Amino acid sequence: MTVVARGFRSRYGEIDVVAREGATVVFVEVKTRTPGGIAPAASAVTGLKRLRLVRTAALWLARAGAGESACRFDVIEVEPASGRWRIRHRRDAFRPGD
Repeated sequence: MTVVARGFRSRYGEIDVVAREGATVVFVEVKTRTPGGIAPAASAVTGLKRLRLVRTAALWLARAGAGESACRFDVIEVEPASGRWRIRHRRDAFRPGD
């Protein structure tokens, strides 16, 4: 993947990373959990958060002139694990309308 934007903001919210993987535009939400967290970091991407991401992504696509591009939504979880950080990349974590 090639990062094309970071911290894109709209009135609906923010997308942490916008990248391209081939012809696909990838919108990435990065979630971090502190030690001792009960739920996985990805659980913080609730239905409302997904809706905001989808709306913000639509604005990014329109402004970039990429409205017809294939796209997907990924979530990257960053969690502490035994004195190190564990990074889990959830490709195609959700689809618009989920």
